[in-house]
Amino acid sequence: MNEQNLSLQEVLRGLQSRRAAWAAMPAPRRVALLRECLAQTRHVAQAWVDAACEARGLDPRGPLGGEEWLSGPYVLMRHLRLLAECGEGKYASLPARLLEGRTVAQVFPRTPIERMLWQGFRGEVVLAEGASPERGQAWHRIGGPGRLALVLGAGNITSIAACDALHMLFAENSVVLVKLNPLLDSLQPVFEQALAPLVREGFLAFCRGGAREAEELALDMAVEAVHLTGSRSTFQSLVWGPEAEAGSSGVPRLQVPITAELGCVTPVLVVPGTWTEADLAYQARHVASMVYHNSGFDCASAQVLLTDRTWPQRAAFLNCLRRELTSLPVRPAWYPGAVSRHAELAGQYPQAEFLGASSERGVPWTLVPDIPLEEGQPGLTREAFCGLLFEAPVQAGGVLPFLDHAVTAANQKVWGNLSCVLLVDPRTARQHARDLESAIYRLEYGCVGVNVWTGVAFGLPELPWGAAPGNTLADVRSGLGFVHNVHGFENVQKGVLRGPFRTFHTPPWFARHRNLPHLGQALCELEVAPDWPTAFRVLAETLRGGLPPGVPGGR
Repeated sequence: MNEQNLSLQEVLRGLQSRRAAWAAMPAPRRVALLRECLAQTRHVAQAWVDAACEARGLDPRGPLGGEEWLSGPYVLMRHLRLLAECGEGKYASLPARLLEGRTVAQVFPRTPIERMLWQGFRGEVVLAEGASPERGQAWHRIGGPGRLALVLGAGNITSIAACDALHMLFAENSVVLVKLNPLLDSLQPVFEQALAPLVREGFLAFCRGGAREAEELALDMAVEAVHLTGSRSTFQSLVWGPEAEAGSSGVPRLQVPITAELGCVTPVLVVPGTWTEADLAYQARHVASMVYHNSGFDCASAQVLLTDRTWPQRAAFLNCLRRELTSLPVRPAWYPGAVSRHAELAGQYPQAEFLGASSERGVPWTLVPDIPLEEGQPGLTREAFCGLLFEAPVQAGGVLPFLDHAVTAANQKVWGNLSCVLLVDPRTARQHARDLESAIYRLEYGCVGVNVWTGVAFGLPELPWGAAPGNTLADVRSGLGFVHNVHGFENVQKGVLRGPFRTFHTPPWFARHRNLPHLGQALCELEVAPDWPTAFRVLAETLRGGLPPGVPGGR
């Protein structure tokens, strides 16, 4: 056994010895640790962003540095604050309604400040049919032996591993070892400082390593649960063995509970309606931003546009989208395999349109229009993870046929069931309200965004994040179980985040935001000090981001 393995064994033994202490820790002490971690994360936030940008070849003071503020320290800080407030009993009562036998709980926005900053947005947790709105409070359950969980972190979004660790600690009552993805090795000191109170007391540890170390740790007798954020192939190898084929059955070699988030070919359903020129421009920027964010290395990146072939404005919308993608600068293709995946997938479609300039550091944004909506199509069944967008038109002929055919296609012909987006203009939404609600709940996805990218839902830990229930070890699709869900709802079916069709300012997840680093810093401050002076600072930084397309003066 080499020196690193000996060291990891010592870490595992140390965590084992703290299981009972964590399980017995009362809620007030856990809240105090969360508050300490929040202060620590604020202290290291700039170092976190600097390290992430250096690893990806970005300017931390430029617009793309703002992305790292929002998807890194901000997401973790929001988790920490909300977990602490839940532990203090602040959200003991949440509004809920019954819809077709399901309980739907509204979890966002909850405060006057949030309602001001998120006008027109609403986040809901949908429970399984017949389930009661009881909320599990696993981290309030004192006693028991506790357990040791292994978190195998993702390499694309820097907050994922830390937030997954919080979930295992507070929702699953486990002490945690986090094995970082090698792409984030340089951030290990930052994570250890941000969560130093938990690390110091022996409830949390971080380590480095590749696939071999991940396998050895997962199969170690000390590990009693595993959570993975990664790819299907990694999951398959871990559970069934490196030689196993997809869809294996029989006895898995991994004999402990495993949860996982494994990505998705994310569909965007464009409901036909009568859109103005401003609507077309705004939603084209919206969709392009779903591709542009993080160079396309997101499990929620838009990959398939489901349109109505007979929609009179289909061509106009695609032309607006082409202009948007052409105008966006190429970003570094820093995630392993991006260039080869892009070449392989785009090469299978002669109609692929390479938009904008390419460079040695990146691949061009690529639109592939009019692909057949057939099972087995590579654009529908392989996660691109590299800035490729496919359009698959549905032969519908109206709103109701489109909703019926597009929902069926998304459920049956597009791989994965993590998240999807539905774009619908207000007039069409009013005219077809009942059918629209039915479509939202028929979509077999763990998260549905209505007029808002589901990457935003990922950053709101009030909502659950994970694949739709029903997947199995043998047919895992986008994964097993939910994380986030800070309110502790049980029997979760999905999260739904609704937003306005258009906003009066440029949303922070849109490309070309003019003030993203300053807005990201202000939002982090709001998590530490959720008061009105800080909220007005956030509002001011938001307005400095510029006007969206379709608004006079917008760009």
